[in-house]
Amino acid sequence: MRPLLFGIAEGQATELDTKSAEHFIQVHERHISLENAQLLPQAARLLDHMQLETLGRSMAARRGVVFSGLIAIPFMCKTV
Repeated sequence: MRPLLFGIAEGQATELDTKSAEHFIQVHERHISLENAQLLPQAARLLDHMQLETLGRSMAARRGVVFSGLIAIPFMCKTV
């Protein structure tokens, strides 16, 4: 997907292949669903606030976005 988007951004292409976009959406939705249902709740149980922040900053850096802090989500609250 990234090469297709770069091609559009660089003026080498003017259209996004519909099948590629639909495939990306399906894969991304499955990934996010698994991450939200299993990975994030487990991380909240196992990691402290600083470790979660480090994880968030790392994820933001990989995507080239600014880290804006952790969001208070019920399953992200670590219980003792």
